[in-house]
Amino acid sequence: MISYSSINHKSIVATIFTVAIAFFISCGGGGGGGSTPTDYIPDIKAVGSSGNTSVIVYFSEPVDESTAQDTANYVLTPSIAVTSATRDAVDTSMVTLVTAAQTSGTNYKLEISNIEDLTGNTITANSFQYFIGTGAIDSTQPSILSVTTIDDNTIEVIFSEPMNTTTTTDSLNYTVTEADGSILTITGVVNQAGDMTVRLTVTETLNGYIYTIFADYNDGGGLLPHSDAGSIEDTNANDLSATGSIATFTGSGTMPSSITDGPVISDPTGDGTTNGFSMLFTYNSKVYIGPSGTDSKVFRINPDGTEPELVSLVFDNTHEGSLTYSLDPGPDTEDGIDFFTSGAIGGTEYLFIGPSRSSGNLIYMYYTSDSGNTLTFNSIDYNLLGGQSKGVSSMFVYNDNMYAGVPDTGGARPYFIKLNSIEASPTVGTEIINLDGTDMPRIGNGGTNVGIDTIYEFDGSIFIANGGQASSDSDGGIVRSIGVNKSDPGDYSDNSGDWEDITPTGITEWYNSNARYNIILPAINKLLPGQKAFPAMASFNGKLYVARNTNQGPQLWVFEDLNGTYEESDWALFNDGDDITDLGDANNTHITLLVANGGRLYIGFDNATTGVEIWRTKTDNSHPSALSDFEQVGADGLGDATNNHRINHGFSVADGSVPYLWLICGKSGSPLTVFRTNNN
Repeated sequence: MISYSSINHKSIVATIFTVAIAFFISCGGGGGGGSTPTDYIPDIKAVGSSGNTSVIVYFSEPVDESTAQDTANYVLTPSIAVTSATRDAVDTSMVTLVTAAQTSGTNYKLEISNIEDLTGNTITANSFQYFIGTGAIDSTQPSILSVTTIDDNTIEVIFSEPMNTTTTTDSLNYTVTEADGSILTITGVVNQAGDMTVRLTVTETLNGYIYTIFADYNDGGGLLPHSDAGSIEDTNANDLSATGSIATFTGSGTMPSSITDGPVISDPTGDGTTNGFSMLFTYNSKVYIGPSGTDSKVFRINPDGTEPELVSLVFDNTHEGSLTYSLDPGPDTEDGIDFFTSGAIGGTEYLFIGPSRSSGNLIYMYYTSDSGNTLTFNSIDYNLLGGQSKGVSSMFVYNDNMYAGVPDTGGARPYFIKLNSIEASPTVGTEIINLDGTDMPRIGNGGTNVGIDTIYEFDGSIFIANGGQASSDSDGGIVRSIGVNKSDPGDYSDNSGDWEDITPTGITEWYNSNARYNIILPAINKLLPGQKAFPAMASFNGKLYVARNTNQGPQLWVFEDLNGTYEESDWALFNDGDDITDLGDANNTHITLLVANGGRLYIGFDNATTGVEIWRTKTDNSHPSALSDFEQVGADGLGDATNNHRINHGFSVADGSVPYLWLICGKSGSPLTVFRTNNN
């Protein structure tokens, strides 16, 4: 089987616009293993100017000729005419537009409607992407346009325009890595007709699953940072764009089905040794991983492994009158991304971003309903945060509401927000509500850095939890919504009957004679699970499981509301014998994973000594009552105990009818590694 991926990254950072693309098209079965691809709605995958009067548009799949060549389906802003549209005779996912003369450096918005794929699926109306115009003199940086596995040892790379072949045929200008991060041996690079294409020969057989190619990098001692020194150039001496130099593509292998199969991909956003904050999340039925170290892109892939690609992020803040292509800095001098979540409000699915602003006075959150290769986020003004609000520690969508926990170091800490309408400036008290987390028992104002670690829905109630400080009366805890409004609770100050403290402070194992406390939040930006007192909750067969990190070690608690009225006997601890849940390994210092995946409950631990450990309930054990009901999954460190010391995030998503647990692991200074496993 031959499968291939196309990728296009157009860089506009400051003065250069970035469109990052890598799209997978499967021939004869898709993603390895002979699975049948889903018939997706077509997306815009890339748009780029290829000359003063030419624009190239790439779609996610082949498109119908008649709709693709109808110029009425393309609208440019600022307004310039589209005089013709021609679908490529060979690559039928590509359309070339002839336009009126473009203005150099201008950001153009191309809106596309009515385009159909070959089975009649129609692109979402008014889908759009940005690109930068090319003047009469070409100053546009080239980028990788597509990467194709030709055979077991040959890779084809197509650039966005004719290139200086002396630079593109130098093998030292490329590094190719397999999913586990191992570097392939390049034995030759040969130019092809037209000077836009080269073919790389490698020693290793391309029978892995996902590969990454880095152009303008070399492997002298490892992946080197892109210096933008211009090792690869076009014929007009324009350097290969930094973000247009990375692409993912597929070999002939099958998608990993278990941890023992090895990782899905290493370093998914191409950040080299960057291993900071990163999350897994789903949006529009795809798996997303990110952000990148530059807070400008995310990696996404279908749950079955098809269409791996890098996706660019654009932030359009009309309040500030500015647009940026990263959130570091963002339109309001934000300095990064703190949280992602997705869900439906008013019948539309949105992807939300909670930003970081370390200087304080955080004002905006961002949202999008885009689905293409470039996701344009618009701003929402909170209208109610304080000067010490610096980031977002949790977000969750349920019942047409988006809930957010905003850490704070001021007297109102933490903010607990409910948004129920997508408006640029929602009305405080109706469209956006401060739920008064600062006044909630055990939640508010209990430490220097106070956020809300976790927001979760169980049995129609909203559960929140956080840590505070080492004191029994301000140590944080767990609160849930109750009563007739439990699925849509009001603010605590005016509706205190909507909320209930269910922290089991009277249970000996919780406090251990006032010597055991929740760990203290060390920061309020880009928090990792191991830094939170309550990193996760999970619903499993009618019970709520809660992960807790204390100053004496990790704990796993289970909650079951037995009679509809809260009692401390509703709680029970999975006890190793010392009131700690470390599965017999004292090096399991923090519990950082808790996910229900179909018929199994998974828990995981950070371990800097022998590597992370993943455990799950044994087969057909739907109601675990003791730690003997769990079994370890894979080896310590998931096969790389040297580098997999912590779990950045984990979640469950189905590939067809089969649920899979996805994980991001790593350690500081090493690339992130992504795994997935089924329950077998």
